[in-house]
Amino acid sequence: SAKAESFAAELNAQSQNFDIKFELKVGTNIPPTSAQSFLRKNLSFPALILNSKPHNRYYHSIYDNAANLNFTYGNHTEQNYTKLMSTEEALQYFSADSVQMKIRNVSTSVALALSQMLFSKGPLAKVYASPVLVDELLHCFLQSADCRLFKDASPVNSLLGLPFPPSRYISVAGSPQDSSGWTYRILGLLLSTEVADSGEEKCGPLPLQWITGQNGAGECRLTTQNYTHALSPAFLIDDYDWKSGHTQRGLNQPGAVSKRVCSYDRPEYTRSLHSPLELLC
Repeated sequence: SAKAESFAAELNAQSQNFDIKFELKVGTNIPPTSAQSFLRKNLSFPALILNSKPHNRYYHSIYDNAANLNFTYGNHTEQNYTKLMSTEEALQYFSADSVQMKIRNVSTSVALALSQMLFSKGPLAKVYASPVLVDELLHCFLQSADCRLFKDASPVNSLLGLPFPPSRYISVAGSPQDSSGWTYRILGLLLSTEVADSGEEKCGPLPLQWITGQNGAGECRLTTQNYTHALSPAFLIDDYDWKSGHTQRGLNQPGAVSKRVCSYDRPEYTRSLHSPLELLC
C-alpha cells in the first residue's frame, strides 16, 4: 500500500543517521500476526507489520544467550539509562560494532520512522536512545535477574531477582513465565509518567504503581501496560463453532504483555510484545 511504501522510505531516511540501509520489500504476504484476525473482518483495517527473516533457528530458546549474541556487559551502572544520547556520546561507552549499539541504532530508526508516520514530527535534537539501557536490558534478560533495571522496576524492598537469567522460552500454560512478568514491570518503569507529590499510600489502584525507581527511594508511576492471558476467544465464546476458523486456536503463549501505542482510551487496539512488530491504529 501507499502507507507501507511511505513507511519504508521513511525508515531508510531515518536509518541514514546511523549508516544503516534496510532492504525492504513491501507486500501483502504477511506472517502469522494478530492483525490477521482484524483483516479477515475488514480488509481496510489499518495495520503495518514489520518482519524480518529469522536467522536464529532456535527462536525463543536457551540458545538466545549472551555468548551467541556476542554480548559483553558494559556495567555502566552509574549512568542514567533513560537519558537520550547523541551518537558521539554513545560511542564513549560502546564501540560501533557492539551489539548494544547495533540494537540501539536499529530500534531508534524504527521508532523515528513510526513517530514521523503517526505524528509527522521527529526529535528536536540529534539525541537518541541510550545504549546503556540496551546494555542493562541484555544483562538482566541474558545473564542475571539480580540486576539494577529489574530492581528499579520492582516495588520498594521487594525480593531481588535470582542470580541467573529468567526463562525466555514461551510454551504451554504451566511453564515458567518470569520473562513476561519482568517485561511488564520494565514497561511500567520506562513507558510511564511519574506522579509528583504522591506518596506510597496514595499511589493506587492501577494504573498507578509504586516502584523503586532509579533513586531507590520509591516513586509513583502512572502506567499504561496490560498483563493478560494470551487466550484465544474461541475458548471464551459459548457454543463456538470450532469448524468456522473465525478465531485463532493455536495460541501457545499463556501470558502476553501489551503496550498501547495509539491512545490510552482505545484498549481494543494494542501492540503485543511478540515478533513481528505490529502497529494497529
